[in-house]
Amino acid sequence: MLDDSLILRTREFEQFLQVTNEARMEAERDKDYVDHRQWTADEVEILEARGQAPIVSNLIKTKVNLLTGIERQQRKDPKALPRTPKHEQEADSITD
Repeated sequence: MLDDSLILRTREFEQFLQVTNEARMEAERDKDYVDHRQWTADEVEILEARGQAPIVSNLIKTKVNLLTGIERQQRKDPKALPRTPKHEQEADSITD
């Protein structure tokens, strides 16, 4: 017989999967766009039936890389400032 806490954890995990399913599917779709997979299987089939190649000009990856680089470049380390001159040592310790 299964332990009640194990049953509860299993239910909580299954509920988590249900609640986050849409967000996880969107994240997978977004990752596919960055990884040059921007056509659905149906769209690829239609293109190939017409004799066209499913070509991708991936402007999304360029934009993601640009925004990621800008965010990394603008990161700042927090710095504690003293309220009075006698608190300078504490502020330096907190900053470190």
